[in-house]
Amino acid sequence: MTGPERDLHSGVYGGAVPNPLTILTELFARLHDKNFRVAVPGFYDHVAKVSKSERKSSISSLKKKDFEKAVGAPGYFGETGFTTVERSDSAGRSN
Repeated sequence: MTGPERDLHSGVYGGAVPNPLTILTELFARLHDKNFRVAVPGFYDHVAKVSKSERKSSISSLKKKDFEKAVGAPGYFGETGFTTVERSDSAGRSN
């Protein structure tokens, strides 16, 4: 999709001409579901399931408190059913 040839004031043309930024924002908003799971069809098709022992091992390698201290963010979120550490690509890696 391409946008208009020039900037269009939304109060004059906004209801009749699609704004590419609005469409792109809507696309971004649909990338994850309400549980922050990737909503792109086929995304998980070739992702291997992690066994309970592998999951426990990766969780124990980095504690949430240490992760939060290292990151310093005001809050954390991610896919439901996983810990903050599991959601991070640093799970299971040593520093």
